[in-house]
Amino acid sequence: MWETPKREKDYHMYFKEWWQKDVESWVKRDRNHPSVILWSIGNEIRETFDTAGLRIARNLAGEIRRYDNTRGVTEAFNDFAVRRGQPSRWDSIPEHMALLDVVGYNYMYRRYEEDHLKYPDRIMIGSETNPPLALENYQMVVKHPYVIGYFVWTATDNIGEAGVGMPQLRDIAAADQPPFGGFFRSDTWPVFTNYQGDIDLIARSYDNGEETASQTLKTTGEPAAIKLIADRTRIRADRNDLSYVMAEIVDRNGNIVPDADNIIVNFEVTGHGKVAGAGSGDPRDMSSFQQPMKKSYQGRCLAIIHPETKPGKINVRATAEGLKEASLLITAE
Repeated sequence: MWETPKREKDYHMYFKEWWQKDVESWVKRDRNHPSVILWSIGNEIRETFDTAGLRIARNLAGEIRRYDNTRGVTEAFNDFAVRRGQPSRWDSIPEHMALLDVVGYNYMYRRYEEDHLKYPDRIMIGSETNPPLALENYQMVVKHPYVIGYFVWTATDNIGEAGVGMPQLRDIAAADQPPFGGFFRSDTWPVFTNYQGDIDLIARSYDNGEETASQTLKTTGEPAAIKLIADRTRIRADRNDLSYVMAEIVDRNGNIVPDADNIIVNFEVTGHGKVAGAGSGDPRDMSSFQQPMKKSYQGRCLAIIHPETKPGKINVRATAEGLKEASLLITAE
């Protein structure tokens, strides 16, 4: 962000006072690093489409070039108006984009060819692209010399933007504009709907007619118990070693219940160790990683066990309301 906030207490509070000092600081810090190929002055900036954006972009680009004129300057743009069902403003800022050596296109690879006809001297880069469209973006780079590459937004969720990359089964072949965020092609992703009660669904892979692997998916019952699985039950009595203990929510037959979410699992450790952290992989869970408890997500959560420096036994116990508890023994040697 620049002068207009994206969040209430973000960098906009300090931008006017600090932008020149910060530009000088990070350019001088990194300009001798060969891995730096471009300097970016912003990503999806709120002021992009007004006169303040042009003024600030000109100042930022000029300041960067004062300290390093060997690399290009870029900025990443997104046409949010179209995504909101409003008229596009993409072509309203050619003067702003002309300040840049390379123009960053966020999820806008379909505009490359059209824009090249309008602005033949413009160099483009896919500054953010969707993982499922990696092939389409790659093909654009191969096909057009004015598109110099692309960056893929993380294929999994991260704490910074939980929900953006969550995989969803959507039919993107029938849409002119794919939905924002993560998705799979429905024509290449096997989807099975069970209307027939309890079944076993078996997937098999073959090589020249010979089965090489198989996986069975079973219809599960209600959550009944916790099952603990450690990646290692023998570890070093060293503060740099860890054991990762997975807690699975299982039915009475021992099958993981895949929709067992939000079951609070409490981890209790006695002996020569302690809980270093707990997690579940749920991108929406904002609870602390440092507490000895975690809500399950898709039938699982995880405790990380930290040994003491003295050899001995570490007892791990997992409990949850209404479920049969589980325990596991780890040896620190």
